[in-house]
Amino acid sequence: MTDPDRVGDYADTSFLRLRVAGAEGAAELARSGLAFGVLTDHDDLPVLLLTRDGPAPVVTIDADDPIYRIMVGDVASLVTRGVPGLVVMRDSRVDGILTADTIGDFLVQHGPVRSGMFGDHQLHGDPPVSPLTIICSTCRTRNTVTYFVAGQTMCSRGHVLTVAWD
Repeated sequence: MTDPDRVGDYADTSFLRLRVAGAEGAAELARSGLAFGVLTDHDDLPVLLLTRDGPAPVVTIDADDPIYRIMVGDVASLVTRGVPGLVVMRDSRVDGILTADTIGDFLVQHGPVRSGMFGDHQLHGDPPVSPLTIICSTCRTRNTVTYFVAGQTMCSRGHVLTVAWD
């Protein structure tokens, strides 16, 4: 039996690692010609996802998660709400970006309605879901959640976990 495809197999590794935010970070991203930049803190953890269109919320996913993790409704809802991509982590380091376009393409090509095949990962009840890490846009606290529901999932600080642009 072969291992299923992993999130990291679909990640775009062409991104700019940034140490400065704001106009200086945006200018550095523009000069690089890359689509994404990731601002990291002193521990090399992502703090902000930067796109050509501006800052975006940080949602991380583990590179070793099965790619079918993105078919769970919370990831799709984040993308439809405008999250341009998920920051892919490997061994506590930023490894790449799983873009919204890649997620959309995967869902179109591999969704059970399109393919006509559900696969073993969907036959035996609810699959185990790997957590996402979401930085709350209200208080900047890093939250690890099993499943995200906008307006309902609580931040570890006791208020509703928000995912919004600056």
